[in-house]
Amino acid sequence: MDAAVAGIVGAIAGGVIGAIATLAATVVSGWLSARQARNQARVALVREIMRYRGDQKRLVDALNEIPLMFGHDAECVRLLRSMTGAASDGARTNALRDLIIRLAKLAKINKTVTHSDITTPLSYVE
Repeated sequence: MDAAVAGIVGAIAGGVIGAIATLAATVVSGWLSARQARNQARVALVREIMRYRGDQKRLVDALNEIPLMFGHDAECVRLLRSMTGAASDGARTNALRDLIIRLAKLAKINKTVTHSDITTPLSYVE
C-alpha cells in the first residue's frame, strides 16, 4: 500500500512539476520573442533614419518614433531634442550624425559608425 501511495504522490508531483516547467518555458519563449521583435523594429527604424536622412518628408515619420523605441536612453532623447532645436543646418546635420551613431550602437547594428560615414547635410524645407 505504501508503494501505491508513493507512486500516486510521485505521479502528481511529476505532473505539477511538468506543468510548471511548461508554463515557465512558454513565458520565457514569449518574452524572448517580444524582445527579438523589439530589437528588429529598432534596427529597422535606424536603417530608415539613415536611408532617409536627406529627405525631410520621409525622415520626420521615423524621427517621431524615436521616443517610443529609444526613449529609455537619455542621451538619445537629448540628441533628438538637440537636432530638432538646432539653429543652423550645420548644427542640425551634426546632431543628426550623433543621433544616428547613438541609435546604431543602441540597436547593436554597428559600433564603428563615425561622423565621416554620414555625409548628407540636413536642412528643413518649408
